[in-house]
Amino acid sequence: MCRRQLAETSKLVDQTDDVVVVALDIDQNEDAQAVIDHIDRNAFTGYFAVAPASLTKVLVDVYGTAVITPPQSPKILLNPDQTDSEFMTGVRSAAELRELADEFK
Repeated sequence: MCRRQLAETSKLVDQTDDVVVVALDIDQNEDAQAVIDHIDRNAFTGYFAVAPASLTKVLVDVYGTAVITPPQSPKILLNPDQTDSEFMTGVRSAAELRELADEFK
């Protein structure tokens, strides 16, 4: 999980309650404790989970290998009724993410 991006998503979560952020750890060599330690060490906020291999495979099938390349800081935006999604890469500021979320509603 990209520290720079998680710092920005944590800011977003702290600023508003109408955007939900879920960070998925897709590294099959890490477990829940490694994720918890990373969150605690960096004071991140939001929801965090370790993706099972089956979910990681589906994400790759749908979005390509960029979705599992942490240096690219992959993100998937879902609209509130989860009927549409948008995939993007690159670190985005909390303000940029807020603007994207507002446009995607």
